[in-house]
Amino acid sequence: MRLVWRGSVVVALLALALGISWLPWQDGFKNLLASPKPSPSVGEPADAGGEALASTPDPGAADREAVAEVVARVNAERAKSGCQAVAEDPRLTAVAMAHSADMAQGAYFSHDAPDGTDPWKRATAAGYPHPLSENIAQGQQSAAEVMTGWLASSGHRANIVNCAAKAIGVGLARGRGGTPYWTQLFGA
Repeated sequence: MRLVWRGSVVVALLALALGISWLPWQDGFKNLLASPKPSPSVGEPADAGGEALASTPDPGAADREAVAEVVARVNAERAKSGCQAVAEDPRLTAVAMAHSADMAQGAYFSHDAPDGTDPWKRATAAGYPHPLSENIAQGQQSAAEVMTGWLASSGHRANIVNCAAKAIGVGLARGRGGTPYWTQLFGA
C-alpha cells in the first residue's frame, strides 16, 4: 500500500513539473484526436477580459523571437505527423500572452485563472469561437527547452499534433526573478 501511495505522489509531482495539458476532459474522457468540443456559452459580455488583454506588457525582442521559434517548431512537428501548419491568430496570441502574464504576475501555474476563467472562456471572450486545447509550462528558458518538454509529454504532444487544430497563439511572460511562463493555445 505504501508503495502505491509513493508511486501516486511521484506521478503527481512529475505531472506538476511538466505542466499537464488542459484538455476538455471535464465531461468524461474524450478522444484526444476527436473533433473539437463546441464552445460553451459564456455568460459574460463580449469584451470580458479586455482589460487584461489591453494591459498585457509587450514582450522584449528576445521573447518575441522565442515565441516565433515555438510556432515554427510546432509546425515542423505537425509536418512530421502529417498535419497542416497552424496559423498564428491574433486573438489566440493575445489570450495566450495575457494568461502567461497573469500567471507570471500572480505567481501561480494553472490553466484556470484565480478569477475562475479557463482557456475556453478566455478564448471565446476574446472573440475566438472554437478553442481546442492549451499547453502551459513554467521555468523553461528557451523555445527549444519548452518544446522538448511538451513533446516528451503525451498529452502536450497530442495537442501539438492534433490535425484538427488550425490556429495557434503563443504567450511568454516573465515573473519576478525572470521565471518564464509559457502558454500555447490552439483553435479549430
